[in-house]
Amino acid sequence: MKKILLISIVLLFFACNSSMQNEFTATSENATDSTTQEIMEEGLKSIKTNKEQTAELSLVGEWVGVNKDKEEFTWVFMKNGKFTIIIGNSVMKDEDLANEMAGKYKITDKKVIATYKTDFSRKPGHFDIIFKANNEEFLRWKGIIEFLSENKIRFYMPAGEKDAQIRPDNFDSVATTVFTRK
Repeated sequence: MKKILLISIVLLFFACNSSMQNEFTATSENATDSTTQEIMEEGLKSIKTNKEQTAELSLVGEWVGVNKDKEEFTWVFMKNGKFTIIIGNSVMKDEDLANEMAGKYKITDKKVIATYKTDFSRKPGHFDIIFKANNEEFLRWKGIIEFLSENKIRFYMPAGEKDAQIRPDNFDSVATTVFTRK
């Protein structure tokens, strides 16, 4: 029982330590019973989930890059899925983009929102902009994202509404942009 408790404490420590820089890997090969093995597997799932949440939270902030048209391009990501896009002198908030898409899709008399969502458990990471009217999704733009370092990401979302509905599987496009944290 003491062994199980000790393993649980160690796994909990690693799962809660969001400043952890190195990847923690453990196996349950040496587990002496099924209870110990289950505890270790649960702890490892928590660590993975914590790493993904840490990656998502570390995306929050202002990121600056240069797009394929050689214009300065800025994403400002907030914790709640809200965002602002700045290209040159043009500023577009998530609600502006949502209203523009609602107009194109002839959605009226409904509350329209746009939010971003990431999934860093995927390789490459998934980045989506989700458009909803009265909490029902009517459009999703699909991109990919990857941390190159703590302060550098690369990002690719196909241009054009139709193309953006198909997720790319690699960064082999001239439209891939590298952003640096501001």
